[in-house]
Amino acid sequence: MPDMSWVLSCYGDSSYYTQLHEDLDIALRDPTVASAPVSYAELDLLDTAKLALFIQENEINSANLSYVLYELQPHLRRLIIDRLTGALAAPALLIVTEPVQELGQAGCQVNLYTALGQPPIAFCQVSDGHFNDHISALADYNSFVQKFPISYRPRIGEQ
Repeated sequence: MPDMSWVLSCYGDSSYYTQLHEDLDIALRDPTVASAPVSYAELDLLDTAKLALFIQENEINSANLSYVLYELQPHLRRLIIDRLTGALAAPALLIVTEPVQELGQAGCQVNLYTALGQPPIAFCQVSDGHFNDHISALADYNSFVQKFPISYRPRIGEQ
């Protein structure tokens, strides 16, 4: 499993990434975060049979793949997506966040998958991969939100 030095090396050398790493460091020092019950299971995403079995045995109903698939060939991406959506328990939501144009443009796009073999739900596009700036609704956003209402309440002190 990656350690903090590996994570830090992924951030890059800039004030933007220094602040992001400081935010992570603050969160990890929070006693409620430090004492939260967490378990890790190392899985090979390409071993889709074992992945599906793990999901089913643990009754997992949602998964989030963030910047995971874009380096794989399209047929492998589809295989992983199909295996995950077929294995997830209800309501079976797979969230896939990938860079726009495979790093050819700034930002990322979030697609949702809710059933095996269904096309992706084009949910939103974000101006940066850390979700710190502008988020734009995409074609399927309104229909998804009508079916599955999403509410957002700012935390105290947020504007």
